[in-house]
Amino acid sequence: MADVVEGEVVDSSAGQVSLTVDLTG
Repeated sequence: MADVVEGEVVDSSAGQVSLTVDLTG
């Protein structure tokens, strides 16, 4: 699963992935 933290997507299986949050787009 992924959690949105400070505009970054943190994936528990991939660690911290710095991506653009485009969920509310």
